[in-house]
Amino acid sequence: MSKRIINVLMLTFILILTVTVIPLGAYAANNDIKVTINGKQLYFDVNPQSIDGRTFVPMRGIFGALGADIKWDGKTKTVTGS
Repeated sequence: MSKRIINVLMLTFILILTVTVIPLGAYAANNDIKVTINGKQLYFDVNPQSIDGRTFVPMRGIFGALGADIKWDGKTKTVTGS
């Protein structure tokens, strides 16, 4: 009986480590993204994300740094920058 308890505890420990370590790696990788426009580094309310080899950055921060007007259409859920 004690061997079964030890096996269950070991399995639980391994699962806990797996669940906590994987997200930390993704968090660290996404926080390394730096955005620079015209020599000035930008900082955002929401961190840029790298998903499947593509980098996603908040449009408001990018358009704002470029001096663009930003409009949100709630009906179509569309952002327009001009």
